[in-house]
Amino acid sequence: MPGRTFIPCILLLALAASVRCGEPESLRAKACALMLAGHESEAVEAYRAAAEQGDTNAEIALGYAWLDGEGVPADPETARHWFARAAEKGSARGQYALGYLFDRTGEYELARRYYRLAAEQGHIPALCNLGVLLENGDGGPADIPEAVRLYQAAIDQGDELAALNLARLYDSGAEGFERDSAAAAHYYRISARRNHPDGQYAFGNACCHGDGVEQDYAEARRWFRYAAAAGRPEAMLALGILYRDGKGVDQDYAAARRWFREAGEAGEGAGFTSLGILDYNGTDREADFTAAARNFRRGAELGDPRAMLYLAECCRDGDGVERDCAKAVEWFLRAGDEKEADAYQSLGRLYFDGDGVERDCEAALRCFERGAELGDAASMTMAGYIHDNACGVERNRKLGFEWYSRGAEAGDSTAIFNLGIMYENGEYVEKNLAEALRRYRQSARKKNIHALCRLGQLYLNGSGVPADPRLALRCFSEAAALGSGEAAYELYRLCGEEGAFSAGPRLARRWLVRAADAENPAAQLELGRLLKEEKSPEAESRFAAVWNHKGAAAPLLSAACLELAGGYLAAGDIEKAGRLIEEAAARVPPETLYELYRVFRRKYPETARPALEAAAARKHQPAVRELERLRKQ
Repeated sequence: MPGRTFIPCILLLALAASVRCGEPESLRAKACALMLAGHESEAVEAYRAAAEQGDTNAEIALGYAWLDGEGVPADPETARHWFARAAEKGSARGQYALGYLFDRTGEYELARRYYRLAAEQGHIPALCNLGVLLENGDGGPADIPEAVRLYQAAIDQGDELAALNLARLYDSGAEGFERDSAAAAHYYRISARRNHPDGQYAFGNACCHGDGVEQDYAEARRWFRYAAAAGRPEAMLALGILYRDGKGVDQDYAAARRWFREAGEAGEGAGFTSLGILDYNGTDREADFTAAARNFRRGAELGDPRAMLYLAECCRDGDGVERDCAKAVEWFLRAGDEKEADAYQSLGRLYFDGDGVERDCEAALRCFERGAELGDAASMTMAGYIHDNACGVERNRKLGFEWYSRGAEAGDSTAIFNLGIMYENGEYVEKNLAEALRRYRQSARKKNIHALCRLGQLYLNGSGVPADPRLALRCFSEAAALGSGEAAYELYRLCGEEGAFSAGPRLARRWLVRAADAENPAAQLELGRLLKEEKSPEAESRFAAVWNHKGAAAPLLSAACLELAGGYLAAGDIEKAGRLIEEAAARVPPETLYELYRVFRRKYPETARPALEAAAARKHQPAVRELERLRKQ
């Protein structure tokens, strides 16, 4: 936003005091001295006396006193009277002052008229302010070329604010005015050299990012220092970032922290946020979640949206503060209101997962839609997932496809992968394996582990592509390196003794352990069985991990249930076995419950009987018949 120039009353007073003294001039000099001494009411009376004798500068000073309420109640109408008296005499200062009053009260057409009168006499602030009105289209049609001419005229007379305005115009571009980063940097440099803090900060930014000038971190640091010395908090933050990242200076976390703190204390919330990130990650010292949460709170209270987001995450996870999901929701909403799209995504996932709040897929969908409005690609994907999978809403594959398409256009790898699934299975769209493969490859290039695993399966099985175990191995290896338990489990199967790449049991075991550690339930079950054969006490924890896995398929849950129950009963822990059967009643198919009964009915009839009753209650006919037989005995 272009800045306007305003010559404060005190400057006019100082100028007035330096002129040759006659009768009005001596009154004006006295008024200036009184104003500087803080005797505003007496100063106004002295100005009034000089103004009534026709002193133009006194009329202008008196107008500013009434405009700003210095020594008298603020009264724009009285200010207008005194400014008009000076303007009618042809005073450029008076014309400018009257233009400024109209500018301030929103009477832009009149402001244009009086700024132009002053500008025609070469009045520098009038040139600049008239340029602003013409640039913004205030008080009449916008006229960018004329605004540029006026800014340049003011610059030629040494005005630093006009240089800043012209730089911003070139930096942002306007309708019919092409952006020119080199021209912007040129004028930022002029403003900076004329000691305008905003110009110094902006030119430092241009040097930092190589925008219109050659990238030069050392030069950026120099200008950031000037702006920081003038009290510009954004420059303090920028200095902290340079020291943190070691750009243009030796990396120095102590200096970075000092500048981040100064920025925060000067009102830049992102300074405290940056401190909090250092504390949370343990970048330069041991991680301190309490200090991180404290700094995030300070940044949030200063209005920094990222601080609000991070504070919400701390409240959600109990990092550095007591876990409080109600507070997390409050801060997520506040961050979202400040256009922080990630906040709506995180809040949506909170409602979607029912993590600390009641599960509410409709509320989650509303959050994802709001995040999508702010351009968050992951929110678009989650909105598509809810419609595609009927999560709390009626299934709508069309809406699912449309949201996935928006997410894919925004670059989200999961959305691209989900489109591939729809094309592969012919869901809503016509089945098209070639398009599915294109989508999978596009997603895989973005390091999406699901796409890499799916490509690996297709290459392994020769589905839609020529079978190529080596390409499959490459896809699974890349996904496993990114932390995919599914891919590590496939590598275990490929590298096992009967796999396509027989590599011996030792390498296969390593992949199996890696897959299990990545919480792949099939790998955990397989490893548990191996450990059971080896009589390792760790076997129980592996089976329990499968049983506690939220996304494990029913066959895996059933197998883990049988293994755990057998282990508990073999160890004589009847109580644990009983609790397991109670929990299994709602989680595994009735066939598994009936199998539990059959395996343990002879040795542990009291423990096995509840499994039979639970299977019968779910209408499993063999269980129903067996229960009737037992009741007749």
